Amino acid sequence: MSLEGYSTEKLIILARKAPKNLRKSALAALSVGFFFTNPHYQFFLAYEPSTGLKHLVISYESFVAFSTQLSPELQAIFKRAKSQCFVNHTYIMLEDADDHKQCLKRIKVANQQVKDALRLAELKEYREKTTALRNQGTHAFLSLDCEMWERNHKLIIEVGWSIYDPQTQMVFDRHHIINNAYHLRNGRFVPDNKDNYLFGESLVTSITRTGHDLEADIRRFSPVVIVGHDVGGDISALNRCGIKLTDKFGKLLPTIDTGKLYMDVSSSTHNTTSLGNMCTALGLRPQKLHNAGNDARYTLMAFLKMTDPQREL
Repeated sequence: MSLEGYSTEKLIILARKAPKNLRKSALAALSVGFFFTNPHYQFFLAYEPSTGLKHLVISYESFVAFSTQLSPELQAIFKRAKSQCFVNHTYIMLEDADDHKQCLKRIKVANQQVKDALRLAELKEYREKTTALRNQGTHAFLSLDCEMWERNHKLIIEVGWSIYDPQTQMVFDRHHIINNAYHLRNGRFVPDNKDNYLFGESLVTSITRTGHDLEADIRRFSPVVIVGHDVGGDISALNRCGIKLTDKFGKLLPTIDTGKLYMDVSSSTHNTTSLGNMCTALGLRPQKLHNAGNDARYTLMAFLKMTDPQREL
């Protein structure tokens, strides 16, 4: 049986958004003594059927009775509330402020568990779709990293990329050091590994040449999917330099976030871990990170590992 009522959490949000001259009165109307412990109102613990989230709900009839006790100005505020249908409702009587506080605490814990479960399901689906795309063998995967100057995070000092070609199952690596920023060194806040590229020869060149070479590789291995560890920042940095990562039709290339893949691998709903910690956990033994070429290669290795754990790296 369903229950028609109002989420008290949403009523409080309405009160907090009330005009400044009415906000204090609106919040006072929802105080524990006047509202939550009023024996004339009926409250329930109930669930949203669409999300499974738990709410402290006031019944429709009790909300109507509550509204009649308010001034016309406050009635206008709470009139914007919309009733909902809830399921699995259980009657609850709150005795005092501590009882109300403990009730909200239990609701918060229960809802966090639901949200975590939903997030884990989303991450699992994300990894499954990514693995399916890789297993099709139709797309190359280009791992991208930009190293920024630690004193100005808008200034690119290195660009690295590694490409996995599904046709040959080989990896192609590139590391460009931007010539007019060669003198700019990190080392105070992050390691200075500009000259410690491990997967080939570095090329000291302009950002313009870097963009041309990157775009040429995208055309060569098309269709391409961009892979990165929180790659949005790298793409934005390149965009500011006039480098657009698009296909031959001018459409933005799809992206895959290794941070999200690792959240599924580690069954974590928290913020993504660092590239170094992720690679170490995957058994990749990363070295000389904060070199754009090395970071790109290790990111690609992590991607391949997480979409095919049996692969020899």
